[in-house]
Amino acid sequence: MLFSLAGRNKKTAQERGFFTKLVDKAKSKWYNIDRLKKSHQHKGVFTMSHTKYTTESEELQAFLHEKIDQFEKRQNIKKTTVDPLLLNAIDSQNTRLSVAQCGEYIGLDKDGHVVTASFCKHRLCPICCWRHAAKKWHRTYEIIEKLKTEKPYTFMHMTLTVRNCIPEKLSSTLTDMLKAVGRMTQNRRWKDRVHGYIRSLEVTYNAKTDEYHPHFHYVLCLSEDYMTNPDIFLSTYDWRKMWEKAAKLDYVSQIDIKIIQGEEISKAVAEVSKYAVKAADIFKRIKEPDKLKVLLKAISGRRLYSLGGIIKDYDTKPTKLNTDELAEARQAAHYYIWENGTYREADS
Repeated sequence: MLFSLAGRNKKTAQERGFFTKLVDKAKSKWYNIDRLKKSHQHKGVFTMSHTKYTTESEELQAFLHEKIDQFEKRQNIKKTTVDPLLLNAIDSQNTRLSVAQCGEYIGLDKDGHVVTASFCKHRLCPICCWRHAAKKWHRTYEIIEKLKTEKPYTFMHMTLTVRNCIPEKLSSTLTDMLKAVGRMTQNRRWKDRVHGYIRSLEVTYNAKTDEYHPHFHYVLCLSEDYMTNPDIFLSTYDWRKMWEKAAKLDYVSQIDIKIIQGEEISKAVAEVSKYAVKAADIFKRIKEPDKLKVLLKAISGRRLYSLGGIIKDYDTKPTKLNTDELAEARQAAHYYIWENGTYREADS
């Protein structure tokens, strides 16, 4: 079932007309389950049937169902809460189609890894945001764990803020903030202390004041003796003044710094690894497509997440399967189709 809007009991005539046209366009263009099956028939992709359960272990079934349940939870949020607003805020018809069809089919291997799927990769899609954040967390946390085994470091979680801004100023504010962190990393005091960092730019929205709150999250890698060496230690005041100078602020900003260790490092990396906009949160606050368009335009084309220093040096791109390996993985995969508010395994 394409573009399910389950949970919405009332829709305006305009909305009904919009989604009808979108569905018709999708069907006529390239996507439907029957065509998908036929296009992959020669590869043996859709060979799963209910009799497969008699030959596979119950543990594998339960494992894969647990994995697909995570997608199902987010797909239901997307279809009922996100799509009605997001699709009306996107100007490009091709992008609307991609977002509307996101997660309509998913192929998992026996380890629960996605080997093929109809993901849209949109910055406000809850499915793609979740997947992207999980990948970044795994990637960066592995780097930090490796650094810890090679040399003792002190890690700090830091949040840098500016004043809330009105919608018309959001884009220029993000531009100024990104320029500011570029200047800050060239500061001698920064270079002498920060060996590496993970940085993300997050934007939240206050519906009561109709203002956006952009801010940076950092995980900093500092020297082992940072807290005990008076020559390199910086107080909260020192960090704040460094930021205010780089951002050319004429007011006192709010910053937060905390030395982290153990499980706190994992939580901090998760905080920094999340997407620039929490999709689940932003759609609870923004109810008008025009306001969402302001946010989409402001974050479009920007690099909102980056690594620096030794953390960037240790970063390696994940190894991808070659063409033959990918074809084999897709042939052996378990395919799930989104239908009537749930995922079902594709029949042969």
